[in-house]
Amino acid sequence: MIALAPHLTIDLLQQGLIGATTFQIEEYRADILQALAPHLTRELLSQVLNVALAIQDKAHKARILVARSPYLAESVRSQALAHGLEAASAIQAENYQAWMLASFLPVIDDRSILIRKIRQALTGYLLASEGQQRESILEIFAEETLFTPKIFSSTILEAIARHIIEICNEWQWV
Repeated sequence: MIALAPHLTIDLLQQGLIGATTFQIEEYRADILQALAPHLTRELLSQVLNVALAIQDKAHKARILVARSPYLAESVRSQALAHGLEAASAIQAENYQAWMLASFLPVIDDRSILIRKIRQALTGYLLASEGQQRESILEIFAEETLFTPKIFSSTILEAIARHIIEICNEWQWV
């Protein structure tokens, strides 16, 4: 269904949307909704919003809502973004929370509060990372969505880069 979505008629897309609501595994439901949404009418997109709001997994809910918000009518767009941000903020894994929050940056107007939340999540993740393998700690700095938008000042980014270089050069790798 996902690969076929761009080639389906509106009737088949609607049937696919109805079928997606029956999936027990929310990840599959989210994947199908995300694939179908760019090809749906505004009326059907409202149905996607309702199905997305019913998803319990915060990460899947946030992913669908941020991805679909540009296609929604203005009347429901702010509602979708608010629910998506709430879901993203509730994600327990701070590294994933930061990444998910950063995905909202291109679609919201007031970014200052969001940037503060992203910084807090990243800081919390790094402070709690003591004892973890270096690879998992450094992996977050390879995530482009966290560092492409202006979340950190140039001074902070330079300090992060210096510490990464220090870790790579001075720590013994097993």
